[in-house]
Amino acid sequence: MNRSSPIATDLVLSPFGASATELVEAAKCADESGFKGIWVLDHFSGKLVGKGWSMNRLLFSELSPIQQKK
Repeated sequence: MNRSSPIATDLVLSPFGASATELVEAAKCADESGFKGIWVLDHFSGKLVGKGWSMNRLLFSELSPIQQKK
């Protein structure tokens, strides 16, 4: 095993109690810090929070093209 190989790490953002601006800033910070993926929760125990697809599109538009994956 090559110990110098980095481990790809994703970040899960929780929208509970966070504004869209705060989520975008957190995603940008994660992107700039080298996280390989960003996930956004859209529900918890059946309760929907916000507009999942709209938030994902907003975050997608703000991140660097290299980090974007479809």
